[in-house]
Amino acid sequence: MAFFKFITVSFALFGFTWVYNLCSYEYAAYYYSEGFNQNSLDDTAYGKQKIIRLQDTILQRYAGIFVLDTDPSQRIVISLKNNRLSIVNNDWNKIILPGSETLFFENSQVQNSYNFVLNPKTKSYDLIITCAGIKFKMRKLQ
Repeated sequence: MAFFKFITVSFALFGFTWVYNLCSYEYAAYYYSEGFNQNSLDDTAYGKQKIIRLQDTILQRYAGIFVLDTDPSQRIVISLKNNRLSIVNNDWNKIILPGSETLFFENSQVQNSYNFVLNPKTKSYDLIITCAGIKFKMRKLQ
């Protein structure tokens, strides 16, 4: 069950959006202003990370069902909706933002990254999730 430790929880309080990272056990606060969307692709620089725009044809490469190498019963579904990648499992749903063509992140304060790597054997993309320095390798089901 270690795979689910990279979940973040967010809530609004005192005009801020608070994000609690279950990996690093830290809080981060984002000031709320009218029209601000945490995962907005209109903001070219989001905190420490830079957001880029990718075409749907590139994002579609990463859509599918992924299973954890060490425990295939742990799976996530990545789908493309409105030019964004959404990750869903039974317990949570999140949007990941592109920092490059293959590297994605949740937001600038959470140190989780999602790196899509081409598997030469299957010709599809595997996923490496890095959470607090720990890497979880997931393979895409065909």
